[in-house]
Amino acid sequence: MLRLMTALLVGFLLWAWLSRQGSQAMVITGVCEIDSECIKWKGENSCCASWNSRQGLGVCKPMGRRGQPCQLVNEMQGHPSDCKRSFWRCPCGPGLQCVYLKKEVPYGLCI
Repeated sequence: MLRLMTALLVGFLLWAWLSRQGSQAMVITGVCEIDSECIKWKGENSCCASWNSRQGLGVCKPMGRRGQPCQLVNEMQGHPSDCKRSFWRCPCGPGLQCVYLKKEVPYGLCI
């Protein structure tokens, strides 16, 4: 009987912990449509980009830093942009540019 009660208590505590962790992980702040919203909320070094590669929800993200992956299409769109970005990365930050290292790869690095 003690073993059963211990197992139930451990199971409940694990469920409670996982429920709390899962709900915190899904909080999304900084939802946006265009760059100017992010600039207003987070400053000049931010843009509005898709949440991830499969979802179109726009969120405020920081501009690319030296050595981070980038996409040339974002660089061509410019910053700030009044159009919705179709990629999940912001353009490279001030003084940096997106450089493709291999033509076969669809991304480069902020250099």
